[in-house]
Amino acid sequence: MLKLKPVSYLAAAVIIAAVSTSSAKADADKDVLAAFKALCTPDLTSTESLFKTARSEGWVPVTPEADPQLKKILSMSQRSKVKPKRLRPLGKKTKNGPLFAVLSGVELQGRKFNGCYVYDFSAPARVETKAMADWIGTPPTESRDHGGVFGERWKLPKKFPGYVMIKNGYYAASSIATKQMGLTGVALAATAAAK
Repeated sequence: MLKLKPVSYLAAAVIIAAVSTSSAKADADKDVLAAFKALCTPDLTSTESLFKTARSEGWVPVTPEADPQLKKILSMSQRSKVKPKRLRPLGKKTKNGPLFAVLSGVELQGRKFNGCYVYDFSAPARVETKAMADWIGTPPTESRDHGGVFGERWKLPKKFPGYVMIKNGYYAASSIATKQMGLTGVALAATAAAK
């Protein structure tokens, strides 16, 4: 029978913990990215289609009070220079915790746009660029990673006609932006010209 030294037990525990953390992060990534793909990219150009998709994917209407960060995001949206014509907050339970979404509509210079945002406020890390790029089919057109705030954009993604932008963002709990705005976790977004 093999006898392990105490150091070996510690090493094994560290490896198991690292694998478990990595596995939990990968599961959380899959949850938020899968939810975003299903909700925000079948047809964001049609408001009616978007609402039908939300219902069929298990999203339910929620109030701003469902989460303090959701409330903050909705409040910031109402105070922005381009005020949305409508904001519809939604929630969905997953095995890794709750996800939230906001469906919005804005009008700019006579053109209408729909927005679809999915949030995982408790995500321990960002959605990997490779997962996004493999799905969209190209590398991001813009990327930044500064002080715990990560963001990348795909402008006019060819895979999705009518889409203006797809974004992958993350606020680490230690970031300055988190301290100033009180937001943490993953934020995925898509904007498209409305029909």
